Amino acid sequence: MKIKFSAAGIALLLACGALSFAQAPDFSGAWKLNAGKSDFGDLSFANEIPGASPRDEILVIRREGGILILETRRGVRRFTPDGKESLYAGAYYKDLKITARFEAGKLVVNLEEEFTVTRVMTPDDPGTVEYVRSNAQSFYELSADGKTLTVIETATTPGGDSRTMKKVFDRTGP
Repeated sequence: MKIKFSAAGIALLLACGALSFAQAPDFSGAWKLNAGKSDFGDLSFANEIPGASPRDEILVIRREGGILILETRRGVRRFTPDGKESLYAGAYYKDLKITARFEAGKLVVNLEEEFTVTRVMTPDDPGTVEYVRSNAQSFYELSADGKTLTVIETATTPGGDSRTMKKVFDRTGP
């Protein structure tokens, strides 16, 4: 009897976990940056982080099973919103660590990246390559009607400064 109760308890816990992911907001779709509704704050640090300055940004979010896929101008990032770490290497960065979780109806994404910076000393000197670290935490929140995605991102620059920007995206497609 005790074994049956334990198995039933485990099944209930697994079902609750699946139900909580199923009830998480569905951010899937194509999103276009609405610069007029966004607040980019102080962008003087944007040259320190590749791809940080805002432009006509397009964001595509897909969900394949338990995996979220974010496509941006900086590339494709795949991760699970369960708090587990995902590791990447790419064109802009040497290492990228992503952890994500749903919290109070928002998707919370933490990034820790190490990227390359080439410093050119003179026209004859090809420069030196350095690896620089940066951290960011983003909160993704979907409007009640599902037509607007707001992303609040706080980034710590390589110099140690912290900057926050608010990006508002309008849904452009499924």
